[in-house]
Amino acid sequence: MSIGEKRTLNAYYKRRFYRGRTAFARAADFIALRVILLIACYLWFSFNVESIIAAAVLTAAAVGAISVFAELVKSVRLEKFILRENARLSKKLFSESLVLMPRSEFLSIVREYIKRHGKEFAGESLVYTAQTLSPVDEETVLCACRAANRRGCKSLFIFSSASVSQPARDIAARYDGLSVAFISGDMLASCAKMPDDNAVRQYILKQAEQKKQIKKQSVSTAIGRGRCARYLLVAAALFALSFFVSYTLYYRMLAGACVSLAALSFYAAHSPSAAPKDA
Repeated sequence: MSIGEKRTLNAYYKRRFYRGRTAFARAADFIALRVILLIACYLWFSFNVESIIAAAVLTAAAVGAISVFAELVKSVRLEKFILRENARLSKKLFSESLVLMPRSEFLSIVREYIKRHGKEFAGESLVYTAQTLSPVDEETVLCACRAANRRGCKSLFIFSSASVSQPARDIAARYDGLSVAFISGDMLASCAKMPDDNAVRQYILKQAEQKKQIKKQSVSTAIGRGRCARYLLVAAALFALSFFVSYTLYYRMLAGACVSLAALSFYAAHSPSAAPKDA
């Protein structure tokens, strides 16, 4: 794994761990908390120690010890979070694979589940499978229940690759004389091979690359070909309006920004990388 990939993975885990806060926001919080801690420790030691130098030394030692302990706790929490996040993404990838895998492979997972829980399927029961992307709805439950009634079954097991909607559960509960049980994709995970950590890492890197491409496309759209004349037209309009409004400076600043964007658009359209390559 390259250094860039490691940085991408670390950035993803930290962004999820800190609930979307950027590196700048985390650095600002770190500095602010250390300053508050430094002031609090110095005030406490200055009131309890006669020497100012001793108070300063004790303050530095206390802040350093607390900071080291906080970083150790944070690193342990981050490691546990990474394990939980990998498990969550592994389940997500498995749920997506249940929909995309061939029908025969999905049925083999169902058979493995029945083999492991054979006692639950004893008696007259019907197994109904729904390999769909959307949650199991009322129509699916109605079709399964009608099929079970036609065969005279007393119990019905609906295996689904997705979750089960609440209206579907409500419909199933209203059937008299028929026991309906739902086995969703999360329950099937114990009978199949889950995606490993390498698959999870590749998924994270792929998502990060897609986001990077989207950002590049949005920037290239803003300064793409054909935008130069439009920016110059807007700049001229703003500059002309600046003579008729009170906030002259703001209008001219915006006009200057439009001229800068026009220059970037002109450069992007005439740069060597934008020239078409010969086949």
